[in-house]
Amino acid sequence: MASTATTYPSTVDDFNRRFPNHAANTIHALARSLRNASGSSWTVQHLEACRAVIQPCHTPSILEPYMPVARNTVDACSAKVADLTSLSSSQISKMSHAELRANGGVFDSFYVALADVSRLPDLTSAANDRPQRDRKPINRPEYDTGQGLSSPASVVTEGDRARHPTSSPFTPHSEGGRDYDIQLDRTKHEAVSADLAAQFISSVLDRLSGQTSQNSRIEFSRAPKAFRLESLNISCTCQDDGSIIQRKRNALTLKWSTNESFLCSLEAKSRYTQADALGKGTISDRVIAQQVCEMLGSVMSIVEDGEHEDLDNRDRCRFLISIHQATIVFLHADFSPEYMAYIYSKTPPLELPHLIVHRSKDFDLEVPEHRKLAAETIVALAKLFIEQDNTG
Repeated sequence: MASTATTYPSTVDDFNRRFPNHAANTIHALARSLRNASGSSWTVQHLEACRAVIQPCHTPSILEPYMPVARNTVDACSAKVADLTSLSSSQISKMSHAELRANGGVFDSFYVALADVSRLPDLTSAANDRPQRDRKPINRPEYDTGQGLSSPASVVTEGDRARHPTSSPFTPHSEGGRDYDIQLDRTKHEAVSADLAAQFISSVLDRLSGQTSQNSRIEFSRAPKAFRLESLNISCTCQDDGSIIQRKRNALTLKWSTNESFLCSLEAKSRYTQADALGKGTISDRVIAQQVCEMLGSVMSIVEDGEHEDLDNRDRCRFLISIHQATIVFLHADFSPEYMAYIYSKTPPLELPHLIVHRSKDFDLEVPEHRKLAAETIVALAKLFIEQDNTG
């Protein structure tokens, strides 16, 4: 089980070689257009300015102490695990939705979502197979392209919705229809991948995590969460594709609270858009930039009036689950006090810190064995969050 290939720096030395002018290209030197770019528009220039290093690992080290108990917890649910691993990709390809529900046991909805992902056409072939259309941009005064609203994205207010009731999350840039059609296909792929991740994560948390509390649950929420990144050096928003949250029940009314505690974001992407010499999908710098933006945004969103010193260790510990098609990975970063001081500083400090993002191995949900391994990692995450809640 190898990591998806990436050419992005995995060590500080690699970072320094890739970006020889990094000492000058700090977050303070970002052009205004880059400072205000939404998360979906972040590029390698933001990665350099944020001084991000992506270190591959089998499991993020912070989760390793929780993996043994997570494995035991999952193994204790042997019948449910059998359902999770019972169907191969070959079997899934030959079954209808109804047959998947009949044979998928307690993970029937997951199998339906996995089938939907596996049956999507390749983005390139889908665009090539579609007949050319001479579609020109819509020219109506009330029409809003929705540019910048794709996930992660700028926040849309109720006033915006009232003024632009027909606004779209897509951006029809092309004078013809081809680029717009490709973007529609990509968005469709991302939505289906997000549904697969939601089905998998929620099913694992609800059925395999061994949660025993009657008044507190760690669950998956499909509702996207917007993050605001605001400092002297950056001013933008980003948005995830759902999140792991903690919800509590009122012991007197027995009703579950509408308030929730954010724990971990989900970011969904379509099929890989580039490959290595062996044809294996590779992560683009642009996708990495969006992931870093979401993780940084989840921290900066809880900073009030620039008082980043008030963050505790739990606040600075951030996770992100990313899914490409049916491949799921787990990312973790600790935003140290020195790093947060850098983000909010007026001028570059003498010693420039790096952000180390730990990226797990790939888990291909089309492979039964990988499903169990990914489930164990999700349960380890839940164990960590429960321990943090119990210890305050």
